[in-house]
Amino acid sequence: MGLIAKAKEDPRLASVLSELSGAVKLKYRKSQSDSWGSELVGQTAVISYQKCGMPAAALCHELLHVQIQVKGYRRVKIGFSTYERSPLFASFLTCLDNELQHHKFYQLFLAMGFDPESFYCDSDVDTEAYLRDVLKKRVGKLIEILPDFLTLIAPGGSMTAEARMQLLNSFLSLDDGKVCLALTRIKAIVGQWAASDSLDNVPVYKEIMLVLQPKPNYTWFGFDANDRPPQQGFFVDQVFEVV
Repeated sequence: MGLIAKAKEDPRLASVLSELSGAVKLKYRKSQSDSWGSELVGQTAVISYQKCGMPAAALCHELLHVQIQVKGYRRVKIGFSTYERSPLFASFLTCLDNELQHHKFYQLFLAMGFDPESFYCDSDVDTEAYLRDVLKKRVGKLIEILPDFLTLIAPGGSMTAEARMQLLNSFLSLDDGKVCLALTRIKAIVGQWAASDSLDNVPVYKEIMLVLQPKPNYTWFGFDANDRPPQQGFFVDQVFEVV
């Protein structure tokens, strides 16, 4: 029996599979990396899978990514900002989009009967050691550590509460505490998002960007890789054109 077929036999997945079967066409393909993933394009959702220790939990995680988008969450896929013009900005956007979704459906994952430790794939056991290595490096720009900080405050996973608190204090102490206020505010914004019933992520992106670059802020985000301002997407503050 194939990995996906075996995972689908888990009764905890019955409800989400039933709901999605009436909304989208689910396709499965072997991942080119060691992780799982999902992509919703139109009415088709493609789940990328890989061998792992808990395939039912991994499949549930990706199905919940699809479900939240079907229900109205819109992924930000492109952005321009005078705050940062290097590839660091794209990496930050990819991470933020992924983690905002995690915060929104984590409680449902638990309610379906899965354990916090199974929320991510097998490589999650290395996350704590990875973050400790990150903290040994000198901070050049705040945006360099933002994806790692978002990983730290993400829900679930193998890290203990004690380890998370130690790592949080270490992040807040970086650069002699100069990043403490910004990171604390971003953590609060993400926490408010997780606790809310809304799937409208636009205010979250605006609030976080205004922490990174207060007004006047020249940042624009789009929901499609082909979007361009000012016709599509949304501005954080000032309106501008990309030429």
